[in-house]
Amino acid sequence: MTRRYETLAMLDATQSDEKIDQIIGKMEEMIKGSEGGEILTLDRWGKKRLAYEIEKKQFGYYVLIEYMAPASLPGELERYCRYEAGVMRQLTLVISDRVLKLKEKEQKIKAAMEARRREAAENRDEEFVEDMLEAREGDDGEAEVEEKESVKAEAKAETEE
Repeated sequence: MTRRYETLAMLDATQSDEKIDQIIGKMEEMIKGSEGGEILTLDRWGKKRLAYEIEKKQFGYYVLIEYMAPASLPGELERYCRYEAGVMRQLTLVISDRVLKLKEKEQKIKAAMEARRREAAENRDEEFVEDMLEAREGDDGEAEVEEKESVKAEAKAETEE
């Protein structure tokens, strides 16, 4: 029976990019090589500062892998990470059905909110353009009236002198 897992690995950031890619590639091979193993997402978070030093290192390279695999694979993956010198820490979690349902709801809510934002932005743009046009028409008319009045006042002042 396959289950859904999530593994967060913290690799030594002082390694070369090729070595980091090699470690990640080996983890991918182990997941895909297992019976029913399938990678759902592979998210490279990149180099991040650690909250405290680990093995006298201040930075780590984080990789999050979400996958479907049989129950025996997480143990094998943990064993590989323990003996691989480039892996500083790793954590594997089983993703329960309740969490999956919550993730689906969250995605639906995010999609609905994004649609509302787009709609509101479109409406605001239309209203903004209309407001600008109205303001411009109003400003031009007021400016002309004020200009005419100031010219008349100047002319009146000159005639009085």
